[in-house]
Amino acid sequence: MKKIIHIAACGLVCTLAHGDAPAKAAVKGDVVVTRYTNAQELNTTQEAQQKLMELQIINDQATAEVQRKQDELRKLEQEFTAKRSTLSKSARDAEEAKMVALKNELSSLIETSKLKVSRAVQEKTEEMVAAVEQAAAEVAKKQGIDVIVDTVSGRTLYVSEKAMVTQDLVKEMNKQNEIKIAQGKKDAKPAQKSQIKA
Repeated sequence: MKKIIHIAACGLVCTLAHGDAPAKAAVKGDVVVTRYTNAQELNTTQEAQQKLMELQIINDQATAEVQRKQDELRKLEQEFTAKRSTLSKSARDAEEAKMVALKNELSSLIETSKLKVSRAVQEKTEEMVAAVEQAAAEVAKKQGIDVIVDTVSGRTLYVSEKAMVTQDLVKEMNKQNEIKIAQGKKDAKPAQKSQIKA
């Protein structure tokens, strides 16, 4: 369980803009202002700390529940060992069946606890990502930034309309496709002529 919460701490830390030197790229005569952020620095944000604390509580509760079930099994095994020689075969079989059932419960509880903690990590991470994206958009608008990129993950947190080139890509891809089609028709004509001669 401790490993899961450690992964959560690493995964929860997302990205937020901070003022590095701007990168500039020409777009239709305009300048696109890009800033970079480092996700590692979010460990100190109040929201990240709060989410990590919430995850720690969930993890601790799951760990305590598993520990209680392990203690219960250990006690049952000790009692069985102490009185085993005095039990009849049917009584021994009944006690062993009880221990097997408890072991199965424990295994199931461990898996359920892992899933519960994993789900909590995912939820808290998604909440944090949403908060970071909202903060990135606000910072970008206030500072006139067009693109904010996380240097750790390479993920783009914010892009202004000015920096978007989707329609240019659509036009270029359509143009390249038309060239391919025209080239295909041109290549097909000599093949058709040679078939006619044959």
